[in-house]
Amino acid sequence: MRDVNDILGKEKLKTKPQNFSSFRERLHEVIFEANDFAGKAFDVVLILMIFLSIVVLMLESVPAYYAVYKDAFFYLEFAITVFFTIEYALRIYSVYSPKYYITSFFGIIDLLSTLPFYLAFFFPSFQTLMIVRSLRLLRIFRVFKLDAFIDQGNFIMAALKESSKKIMLFSFAMFILITIFGSI
Repeated sequence: MRDVNDILGKEKLKTKPQNFSSFRERLHEVIFEANDFAGKAFDVVLILMIFLSIVVLMLESVPAYYAVYKDAFFYLEFAITVFFTIEYALRIYSVYSPKYYITSFFGIIDLLSTLPFYLAFFFPSFQTLMIVRSLRLLRIFRVFKLDAFIDQGNFIMAALKESSKKIMLFSFAMFILITIFGSI
């Protein structure tokens, strides 16, 4: 069974290659670590853009607003998507192992949150995919460092796997008791 770190691709992203430039290292610190002012400012801008994107998505779904502000919604969504595309490219550039980032959970979420706009822009029949933009909300987990609880998640998954037979037996016994007492 793959653990959550494997799925998120976290461990593979931590090993720094020999030829990593100081600019890329600084960019990595700002984007991924957020331990200084620049990193925190980047996270604040990212959060604001995520919320702006979700607000635009919600307002755009109201027919009365869409009829009046269709062009404004398009330009806002275009600007937001360009921002997230640049952010995605910077993440790929600044990460120690781009292949692992691209195939990691957050790498896929980042790609899926921008791809629908480009597909709908170049292929209008893909307009229905625009709801996938709501995946941008999942980026909040990265910003708030909620993936720091991965070890606890792995522990819980291992404990549940270890006691799955006991849980099944208990559930079956409860089902039988509920059925018996429910029929009385």
